[in-house]
Amino acid sequence: MPLIMTLLKLLYSNNPTYPVKSFYMRKLFFFFLISCLGLSAWGQVTRSFEFETSEVTQPGLSGMPQGKSFIFNLLGHLFELPAAGGEATQLTFGPYYDSEPVVSPDGKKMAFISNRDGSDGNLFIMDIASKKIVKITNEFMVETPAWNTEGTALAYLSFLRREEYPVDKIPFFGAGDRASVCTISATGANRQQVTDAGNYVMVFYQSDGSLAWARTERKGPSGYAGPGMPPPAVTTWFEKKNKDGNIVRTGSLKDRTGHVAFTKLNNSFYYVSGKQLRHYTAGDTTFQTITPFAGAGAALALSPDEKMIYAASDAAFWKIDLSTLTVSKITWKAKVKMEVAKPAINQWKIPASDPVALSSVLTPRLSPDGKKWVFTAAGFLWEQPTGGEAKRLIDEDSYQIDPSFSPDGSRLVFASDKQGKREIRIFDFATRQTQSIASVGGYSWLLQPVWSPDGKTILFQRSDALGYPYTFIRANAATGETAVVATSENNWNGRPHFSSDGNAIYYTARPGMFANVFKLSLQPGSTPEAITHLKRHAHDALVSPDGQWVAFRRNAEIWIAPIKQQPVADENFRLFSKTGGRSFAFTPDGSAILYSDGNKIVKQTITDQRITSFPVQLKLETPVSAPVLISRVHVLSFQTGKFSGETSLYIEGNRIVWIGDEKEKTISPKALRIDGQGKFAIPGLMDSHTHAAWTNQQITEDRLIAYGVTSVRDVGSRLDVINTLRDKGEATHLPVPRYFAAGDIYEGLVPLWGDAFFEINSKQEAIDYVKYSKANGASFIKVYASLPWFVKSEVAAEANRQGLPVVGHGISLEEITRSINFGITSLEHAGPANDDVIKLMAHAGTWFDPTPGIFGAGTTLKLADTATLNKKFRTFIPEEELKAARPGRIPSAAQLATWKNTLTTLKHIHDSGVNMLDGTDALMTGVFHGPSVHWVLQFFSDAGIPAIEVLKIGTLHAAESVGAAKDLGSLESGKLADLVLLNADPLQDIKNTLKIWRVIKGGIVFDPETMRTK
Repeated sequence: MPLIMTLLKLLYSNNPTYPVKSFYMRKLFFFFLISCLGLSAWGQVTRSFEFETSEVTQPGLSGMPQGKSFIFNLLGHLFELPAAGGEATQLTFGPYYDSEPVVSPDGKKMAFISNRDGSDGNLFIMDIASKKIVKITNEFMVETPAWNTEGTALAYLSFLRREEYPVDKIPFFGAGDRASVCTISATGANRQQVTDAGNYVMVFYQSDGSLAWARTERKGPSGYAGPGMPPPAVTTWFEKKNKDGNIVRTGSLKDRTGHVAFTKLNNSFYYVSGKQLRHYTAGDTTFQTITPFAGAGAALALSPDEKMIYAASDAAFWKIDLSTLTVSKITWKAKVKMEVAKPAINQWKIPASDPVALSSVLTPRLSPDGKKWVFTAAGFLWEQPTGGEAKRLIDEDSYQIDPSFSPDGSRLVFASDKQGKREIRIFDFATRQTQSIASVGGYSWLLQPVWSPDGKTILFQRSDALGYPYTFIRANAATGETAVVATSENNWNGRPHFSSDGNAIYYTARPGMFANVFKLSLQPGSTPEAITHLKRHAHDALVSPDGQWVAFRRNAEIWIAPIKQQPVADENFRLFSKTGGRSFAFTPDGSAILYSDGNKIVKQTITDQRITSFPVQLKLETPVSAPVLISRVHVLSFQTGKFSGETSLYIEGNRIVWIGDEKEKTISPKALRIDGQGKFAIPGLMDSHTHAAWTNQQITEDRLIAYGVTSVRDVGSRLDVINTLRDKGEATHLPVPRYFAAGDIYEGLVPLWGDAFFEINSKQEAIDYVKYSKANGASFIKVYASLPWFVKSEVAAEANRQGLPVVGHGISLEEITRSINFGITSLEHAGPANDDVIKLMAHAGTWFDPTPGIFGAGTTLKLADTATLNKKFRTFIPEEELKAARPGRIPSAAQLATWKNTLTTLKHIHDSGVNMLDGTDALMTGVFHGPSVHWVLQFFSDAGIPAIEVLKIGTLHAAESVGAAKDLGSLESGKLADLVLLNADPLQDIKNTLKIWRVIKGGIVFDPETMRTK
């Protein structure tokens, strides 16, 4: 720091001895200071570490012309390795992701792909002698560079953004596959697009200087096929551009080639497929088998004399002698220097509890006479006279949401969930009674009910399991008789509502690239008509009661436009409010829009945008619980790694006061005394990867508490709903877990999961919404694969500045490495298998949540065991949810072998020092809120991880990952009283975590046997 201060003084000194005030000198000093401070390209503080490895995941290879060495990429850096093996030399450094090296024909330059400019990947050239690096493309994302024969130009593939794909070709998880063939000079000049976008897989120059390429044609599913699904059949077509500019086909091959090694003639190449090294010559219709080679995803490089092939496969380097057809492994190692951003740490602050600080109000609605509000807070409906205090509308423990006044204001329709029974109900203000007009259970929800203008009909939306279409249903308000009106598409929330005359309905849907607002006449045989034509999605749209305005949600914003001529286009809309999009509605007279902003209600007039805020007159009093004394109980200690002998544990004011002998201890005469009967006390469990409340789905929370899950790390749900559930947990003694939540996942402009989350489209939006998430109580930020890397990096940078951790997927090497580079806190799903990536995660301190319950045969084995589906399971898990998981299937031998390898890898990752978590990904089909946490712990135990370490993963480590270890995760004096009393010792058998006798959350005792009457 003294050196930096001295440099700053020199920089701005008026002393003529140090003339450093010119623009260029200041720029030089600026970059030097950045280097001194250890700042990444996106402005985050970085740290460096080193480790050795002799394994490499998914490298590219390029041989040096003299044949003595080759270049490869390892963990986002480029290395040179002698062809005979030995120690590799690192060529590139910094918090970047460099890949796909290609050496020029003269061996003086190397082209490669990098994000060092902040992009998703552009083409750079390094002068090998001086190590100087120059950027030569400026595009969204490029791959597979190839030099021309003179070394003066390169060809490459330039990939589309997701929104540029045809609707039926948009990639799901995994990389996109549509690109154009382009060329550019080695100086960065004369960029040309040679082809339209297609499924191109490689580009190359032939020996005659002509440009050629390969593209694929698939039969079967496009994009990511999913675990256990067979890949689609592929035909590879070869084409080239003649000197006259015409494109001609030169051959085809019914095979997938992957990385290839071209011969000098460049009209033939070697590749690996079907556990064989194969050779193909342009013009042939089939390949020639050279020798068996089992390497998966092999990258190849041919020696200059074409007598040897160097291959990178299965984390190792190999050489294949083409004269003797012998395959031998190359012994090598590399010392890797990594520079990564430091992950943010968010220390949990316990919510204020006396009184509970209301954090969220949902769906405020104004009565037609303007005399009262109804809204949702803490999971209940409240009625508040304008200028008065709020009171509970319905005195029961059901979850209540989406209220809507009848046209005359005498009744209220709303959605309800009580112990898994989801209903549309009508409340009568005169009688204070409710009636149910529609009911579902299991995997379904009924939401967003509204009245017809004549007050005789209710219109609402039904959603079922993930991926199912949303159905719009009419119900007779008197008889409950129902009929399906229409169906939405592509997981898009419709928010159906009547036109002002009641003869049509409006709803939002996404039948094409972008979601729009549609009108459907209720006359038989009618087809929907789009009333908007947008270039970015509409969400939750509403047409005003007088039919004059249309408004929709965009992330948290509200946009509005007059309906004068149709369709209404983007330029007709104006930003109405930056907040309130999740809760807005028109006032009954259509003159204003109501919405909630955190814990306040806002009314904003349409014409002049005059804003009036209304305070919510509501105090959520914290219920007082009696002290609890548990005697004759064995208490788990992570310090000793075992249970204590029989002892006592005393709870007062929601915390553990002491553990030990009762003698000479002060015990309140009002204490609830529990005879532990020799039970075993462990800390409350945490599900470290779950989803509690999407746009169309929400869990019934008591099942989590029933299974001892007292906390959840929610990695993607509606933040306003999560805040409501947090309030409910703080303000009641109901079985509600603690929430550590990301809120709305950050997706790209074309999302993976319908309209469930935010769509972030620019760096500025990234900055704005990170600030929004923090202001609204997010514990961390979750980013998705649909978010471009250049935006994702800005999210990470702003999150770091705001002190918010970032969570994302770790399905591919690129996701893992690039995410660790920008300071990700935890990686979800799949994860590493090889030493290089495992060491990177361990040294970076990255948390890893493998969610093994959704991959492999583990859950299938559980559901094939009839003992799993016991009385408790069937009490808390709906039959429809169980059926969707297809119980009773028996895994194949191949699936079991893969599962065994998965468990071996999990043990290796754990033993290598990677911080592991116990997430389930519940809400996905086939995993269950509650029991799946215990199954994940069993999978870790099956992998060979000691039981005490498994319990730490599900408790203490989980608490550490969300910054809550000061208050949660272990049973110690002063910590919150979240614990589970078990009938048997889980250190003897981890399956005993399922033998739950009592669950205690914050000193409130729950008996799973009596929580539900079913």
